[in-house]
Amino acid sequence: MDAPKDYDGPGWQDWLFAFVCTLLIGYEVFVARGAEQQQSALSYYVEVPGVRLLQTAGLTVTSAVVGLTLLWILFGRRTVVERALVGLALTGIALCWIEAVRALATQPNPVFVLSELPFRPVNNMGLVGSQVFATYLLLKAPDSRMSPGRSLAVKAGLAVCVWLVQWLVWDSLTRAR
Repeated sequence: MDAPKDYDGPGWQDWLFAFVCTLLIGYEVFVARGAEQQQSALSYYVEVPGVRLLQTAGLTVTSAVVGLTLLWILFGRRTVVERALVGLALTGIALCWIEAVRALATQPNPVFVLSELPFRPVNNMGLVGSQVFATYLLLKAPDSRMSPGRSLAVKAGLAVCVWLVQWLVWDSLTRAR
């Protein structure tokens, strides 16, 4: 069976994005198992209003990335799927940051302490997930007139800058509280 003439399958950035999202899903399942332990910081944290919704939304975004990439592989609807993946990446960044800030706000609570912020127990590993989504957006940005190698180098440098900016924002948030 021949592929349709308008088939334009996922690029390496999309494959990598789906693969890393699969790893994030595995991490979320692993963390969810720890939430079942009684009297742990994680079990108290997931009982905070809104946290389960944010966790579920984060898992839904990463699952949707994997599902859409599979649909793209099967049916080759590039423009629709690419736009949806960009939207999911933006949503993923927002969800990671909303939950990280929300988790930071629970820290004056004397009942539990979340010592692994901004990574755990935030959806999609917190800043790591946010970086995955941001890096995908950078990799999908147009290359302009640069060669592929130079474009990749520039985008990798920008990804490092995004990571540093996220750390600066997180540091200022933790110092401000």
